[in-house]
Amino acid sequence: MTALDRRRLLAAGAALAAPGLIGRAAAQAIDAANALVTGRLTIDIHSHGGGFIGESTAPDPVVEAMRAGGVAVACMAIVADSPTNKIFPDGTIHPVREPSPGELYAWGKASFGRLLRLAQAQGARLVGSSADLRAAAAGGPAIVVAAAG
Repeated sequence: MTALDRRRLLAAGAALAAPGLIGRAAAQAIDAANALVTGRLTIDIHSHGGGFIGESTAPDPVVEAMRAGGVAVACMAIVADSPTNKIFPDGTIHPVREPSPGELYAWGKASFGRLLRLAQAQGARLVGSSADLRAAAAGGPAIVVAAAG
């Protein structure tokens, strides 16, 4: 059985929201949730939206999903130690080797560049100040550049 991730959960929620498939109470709950986030500063505090952006992979669309879900800001994380880690079949992540000197610095620097290109290509604004953050609710999807690992 496949694990339920955010994408599958959101897709299932959207499918259930189709007219006639959910009850009145569920439809009201969805409307209340939408009203709660509309016009508010909503932030995904740790996101890998766009997927794990490697050297030869194209990023997944993220900005339109943010708009559709009412998310104003995503803290988009690069994974600085990706070259030395492996995702195992059980979903756990473990280091499999020691990095070469400077390897993770170079990987991180290149990853930040890929993340900035994703933001530019998909029309997301970058948050670089507290004023940018305050303006994000009204200004469309914005990205805080972050790192994990």
